[in-house]
Amino acid sequence: MVRQILRKEENGYDWYEILDPTLEDFTELKEKYNLNDASIKDCLEIGHLPKIEEFENYHFLILRSIAENFPENSDTLMDITLRISVFYDEDFIITVHRNEIKLLEELINL
Repeated sequence: MVRQILRKEENGYDWYEILDPTLEDFTELKEKYNLNDASIKDCLEIGHLPKIEEFENYHFLILRSIAENFPENSDTLMDITLRISVFYDEDFIITVHRNEIKLLEELINL
């Protein structure tokens, strides 16, 4: 599900959030911001490790944070962390995640 948080006309840059992403969610944004297919694929891949990449027209990050709650016997990266992927440049930011992330929601509410 794609949701626009901020608009460039009012805030100086566009911010889109994609929750529980699908390939179809990127159709318009890929064209609008010339997003690389490899970045989109990495963004959709479950379990991808953190990384940063620089492209001609944007930067791409995959970050992981420790989840607030996870089963005591958890022993995998996916069990104990939440992932957020970020596409950004001076004119836009796109945040992509599968689960609700408290810090991100706090930023959106500001």
